[in-house]
Amino acid sequence: MGIFPYTFSANSRSTSGRRVVSDFVMTEQHSRRENPAVVPDPVAVAYWPPDVHSVRRIVRDGAAYDEGFVFGGATWRPFGVAYRSLVPKASECTNLLAPSCPSSSHIAFGAIRIEFTFMAMGQACGAAAVLALNGKTRVQGVNYGQLKDLLLREGAVLNASQIGTPE
Repeated sequence: MGIFPYTFSANSRSTSGRRVVSDFVMTEQHSRRENPAVVPDPVAVAYWPPDVHSVRRIVRDGAAYDEGFVFGGATWRPFGVAYRSLVPKASECTNLLAPSCPSSSHIAFGAIRIEFTFMAMGQACGAAAVLALNGKTRVQGVNYGQLKDLLLREGAVLNASQIGTPE
């Protein structure tokens, strides 16, 4: 049996999982084209529509239907991912950065969970870790202005409006 009591398929892949709950939660409203919620401290841009796989398959009137499927449409836009969504509450942990499990709703995570967004969030977390260590501060105390300047010097894209909105 080995050290792991579970068997994993070579094709196992999860598109959802546990996420941090911080003082700032990314929601579907951040991805909305109409009246989007503002992200005042973006460290990455999510450029993917909310993409949530079917929750379950049901039979209705003799036919099978997938329930809970969400993908794209004309209502989404690229949006910034908040630095505060990548750090836990200070009362819970002061030295953790979470680039792959941000504080987000299920629908928002469906738009964030793409590899290039994870890479940008990883870059932001690495930069924030350097600033926290050099400043001898907790990750929640990292100065956003300094983090933003560092990321921009490194070529990061933080302003979703610079990318454009898909037709």
